[in-house]
Amino acid sequence: MVRGNFDGSGNEGEAFLLVRSDGSGFAPFVRLTTKGAGAPQLFQAEATNPGRELPTEGLKLVSPGTYVTACGKGYSCGPDEKKSVTLTNDGIEFFKQEGPSRLIYWDSRNDQISEVWLSD
Repeated sequence: MVRGNFDGSGNEGEAFLLVRSDGSGFAPFVRLTTKGAGAPQLFQAEATNPGRELPTEGLKLVSPGTYVTACGKGYSCGPDEKKSVTLTNDGIEFFKQEGPSRLIYWDSRNDQISEVWLSD
């Protein structure tokens, strides 16, 4: 689990991996407690992954700053894919050991969790 101020509310949020009770799959989730929102909000940050991959996956806190995406590093880009992302709040790196990683962050313009590939 990682903790940080993901949405700029000043409140600490949490990111963690939840595993299905039968072990068949898992996904990263983000819990935010925004001022005035009442109960914490829970977001599934990505589609469910096969359970067999869990031992090689991890989460890491990412500090505010500018990050070059996989697209910006010369990997193939989708039609609306960003070449870099600038975070004004903490973010989360969801990674596979010796494999690809994604940046999960709060998109304040669209008021939602977003993600972008950092490496392939």
